[in-house]
Amino acid sequence: MLQPVRDPIERIIRKGSCISIDIPPITLTPARTAAERQLIGEEGEVEEDGWLIASSQSTSEYDGVSGGQAVEGQGTMTALRRYHVETGVIEFYNEPVREYRAARVLGEGYDGRLHPVPAEVAPRQGRYRNPEEMAIAAQIASEVNRPREWLYSYHSQNAPADQSEDIKNKYLRRFYLEARSGEWVLDENNRWLRVR
Repeated sequence: MLQPVRDPIERIIRKGSCISIDIPPITLTPARTAAERQLIGEEGEVEEDGWLIASSQSTSEYDGVSGGQAVEGQGTMTALRRYHVETGVIEFYNEPVREYRAARVLGEGYDGRLHPVPAEVAPRQGRYRNPEEMAIAAQIASEVNRPREWLYSYHSQNAPADQSEDIKNKYLRRFYLEARSGEWVLDENNRWLRVR
């Protein structure tokens, strides 16, 4: 005679296992459970045979830069996302920029921007004589300058007014100051100088 099987999977699992797990019922209530009260310190006694499934949620947003709480709400999260995107663009073009700077095609400016080095200043060699290659270098310079300018404005808006010179040195002039030996830089008087 056949007997009805209530839960065939449970029967198979129990036959092949020496451990029996009884899952407590899950209740979703707006009121806090004893386990939740215990987590936040309202309840002193330990809840026996209970499971707690929770998620964290904050009413204020972390601004990610200064370590504080964001005040402006959604706008801050949008700015923070853009901050990471713009930083990623700079990182993405890091290798080609380094290559063009070493080939004396692009140079760092005192203003924090990448500039094409004029052929009269640094004569082109090899593939860098090709106008298409120079157009690519100019396009990369443009693509890198855009996020550099945005990052500078982002940091200058979020900093006290008395730190504007520090921000300029940190986010604009650092590229100029980090130029390697043999590369060209455009100084504050718009003169091309070769780093020694």
